[in-house]
Amino acid sequence: MSGFSGQVGGASHKKVKHQRLNQLARFYERVSSAVQDADEIAIIGPGLAKKSFGYAVGSVGFLGAVAIIIVGHLVTIPTALALAEIATNQRVFVPR
Repeated sequence: MSGFSGQVGGASHKKVKHQRLNQLARFYERVSSAVQDADEIAIIGPGLAKKSFGYAVGSVGFLGAVAIIIVGHLVTIPTALALAEIATNQRVFVPR
């Protein structure tokens, strides 16, 4: 029985388990940092939109600014629905 120490697991098993825990901890830190950044952007976004709306109205007029918002929604809504279909692997129903 050469090469058999008689122990199951041993020090190398503990080392691998410790490395896995470290990897999970680093992954959790990265994910929580990304979520925190997304939260900050969600909070800052409306304030920036509010500031830029005045600039848009001054540049293209009120109807032009409304047109820009409508065009933005015409692009954003189908993109969000397409991403939802991809993420869930199901068809997203939009009533007509």
